Amino acid sequence: MRGGGIYNGIINNRMGNSSQLTLINSTVSGNTATGGYGDSGFGGGIYNATGSKLTLNSSTVSGNSATGPNSRGGGIYNEGTLILLNNSTVSGNSASAGGNDIYNKGTLSHG
Repeated sequence: MRGGGIYNGIINNRMGNSSQLTLINSTVSGNTATGGYGDSGFGGGIYNATGSKLTLNSSTVSGNSATGPNSRGGGIYNEGTLILLNNSTVSGNSASAGGNDIYNKGTLSHG
């Protein structure tokens, strides 16, 4: 499973399109991406897909988990562009194989 709380991206994107998501004064909490039998859970709170942009502004991602073999990114699994702005917090998340709060395979910046 990808994105226990939010999946930001276009599924089966063959046209090269992208998506953009901005969270303002928001909380993403208490979600789980679960994997099993060869499938992994990626992004317990948020999964940000390749080519997508996620911006957090005065937002919190906490208390999420990615479970199952090789599961990563308990808070956020990022393959696209992730921008953290103005008092955003990503903490207190868990993943069984790495990146408890953020697992980054894309671009990460703090504004």
